[in-house]
Amino acid sequence: MEPKNDDPKKINEKSQNTDNNKNNIKNINESNHLSNKMEQKEQEKIENLNTLKKSEVNEEKNNIKLKPLANKENQENNQENKTKEENEKNNEDNNNKENNKKTDIQKNYYRKEIPVKDWGCRSIDEYDIFDNEPVGNGTYGTVFKAIYKGSEEYAKNYGIPKIVALKKIKTVNEKEGFPITALREIMIMKRLRHKNILQLLEVVISKPNEKNKFKSNAYLVFEYMEHDLCSIICSNFSYEKSQIKYILYELLLGLQYLHKNNILHRDIKTLNILLNNKGEVKIGDFGLSRIFAENAKRKYTNRVATLYYRAPELLLGDTIYGGEIDVWSLGCVFWEILSGNCLFYGDNDKSVFLKICQTCGNPNESNWPGVSQLVNYKEFIPQKKYENTLDKEAKKYSKIDDVTFDLLKKMLILNPKERITIEQALKHPYFTSHEPKMCKKEDMPKIEEELHYYSYKKKMEQNKQQQQHIAKGEYSKKNKFLGKKRDHN
Repeated sequence: MEPKNDDPKKINEKSQNTDNNKNNIKNINESNHLSNKMEQKEQEKIENLNTLKKSEVNEEKNNIKLKPLANKENQENNQENKTKEENEKNNEDNNNKENNKKTDIQKNYYRKEIPVKDWGCRSIDEYDIFDNEPVGNGTYGTVFKAIYKGSEEYAKNYGIPKIVALKKIKTVNEKEGFPITALREIMIMKRLRHKNILQLLEVVISKPNEKNKFKSNAYLVFEYMEHDLCSIICSNFSYEKSQIKYILYELLLGLQYLHKNNILHRDIKTLNILLNNKGEVKIGDFGLSRIFAENAKRKYTNRVATLYYRAPELLLGDTIYGGEIDVWSLGCVFWEILSGNCLFYGDNDKSVFLKICQTCGNPNESNWPGVSQLVNYKEFIPQKKYENTLDKEAKKYSKIDDVTFDLLKKMLILNPKERITIEQALKHPYFTSHEPKMCKKEDMPKIEEELHYYSYKKKMEQNKQQQQHIAKGEYSKKNKFLGKKRDHN
């Protein structure tokens, strides 16, 4: 029998099925392989994470173990630093104690410094001006007497008294802005705290309005002092010797404080020395003052100090100077208190320098090395040779004895390098052993009438005019001279 032949269609279907089965098996194998790879990767990741965690845990353990050691080392270092700081502080305290050794006289005249308050500009409305009349009028400002009407708590916290002095700043050239002299005065006086320095309490401003032509004004608020030394001398009031000694000593303490803080006043004169009925003596008006660098040859202007109190080195054009110029000015003030007269009166620099030469002798290379190199030496030096006649002038006044004259003479030495220093002056026999002894603060005289040069001068002029009108028969009570009212804004 012949074998049966299959249908070709069926054979093709079978072959296709077998091929499909093979492909399916391959796909399954490939997918299984891929899944195995993925599982391996995931396991690797898990193992890596575990190793990382283990390492972090180990690091934390190590840190925990190391921290106590580090803390111990830090504690030891801190203890060493503390001991070093304590030793340095002790050394500084010892040095300060040695440097701040004062005589028994000086200790009685020092007090605690006033705490510095937060600075800011309040309104002038916190104050009322007395009679709208100034008590002082200068180149850089006008001074008024005022009463504080603000918060009592604020006054207690910041030490503002009931009666104060308001200095209205003059703005001559508005295009240049706020005056540099006022800025310098504020900057310097904010850092000063001493019983013989006039205290700046705060700075206030007035709001722009129609009355002040929409221009705001600035006022410096100071503690109020009833008198200035110039007005007292002009009124022919005479101090006793012990009181003069007290005034000079207080002024020297004030200048010593300034110079130790590297500040030159540069305008010491009787008008800027203020007194009150409590016996306090203070230096005021820091419009010309300047911070200076000690032992540094820095140039400053020589157009400082009022002409009659200007040191000879300034008159000759020297621009490198120090605290010696304040000592010379104070020597002129000392003479004026003792005699009641200005020692070096003149109309200009040359005439004042001539008066100095006539009283203290001519400066030359023998008594003042380097003086011939100064700018104005050839022009100002007189042809006539003058000798020192200060001792002859001093004999005319009973209050100037030998010890007093010795201190005065040393304050008025021509050569600034040989001029007595403030520290030397405070230890002079005039204060330590000379009779009569310096009076106490409570023993200073109480002058009932307030004496300020501007108001005093105005009264004197009014009295002269009144006498002239009386002589002419033109004076009447209705035509009495009265000051015009002025608004403080």
